[in-house]
Amino acid sequence: MLACAAVLVAATACGGAFPSTHGGRVYEFVIPPGTARRIAAGERVSIMPANLHIRVGDRLRIVNHDTANQWVGPYYVEPGQTFEIQYRSAGTFTAVCNLANGKRFNLVVST
Repeated sequence: MLACAAVLVAATACGGAFPSTHGGRVYEFVIPPGTARRIAAGERVSIMPANLHIRVGDRLRIVNHDTANQWVGPYYVEPGQTFEIQYRSAGTFTAVCNLANGKRFNLVVST
């Protein structure tokens, strides 16, 4: 079961975008402790933005501080783990996401 389908993003109250020493920018967001419990209780959780526009060469970093596994799009992030990916080609990704406001996430990667 995917909590968020497709590719995910960054820039939240728990994170942001910053320059990378590897080129591009890093978009980081953090899954705080208790997130899975809040979702299971029916609470709307807004960790991911509804729309994110990034460029080829940028990176997405997901840090899971929760005690539960989290599916972030096709990415599985275990408790206490950090996942990072660099986007090497342009594309548009749209997904349903329990971690995004409105339960929908759109990622646009441009050149």
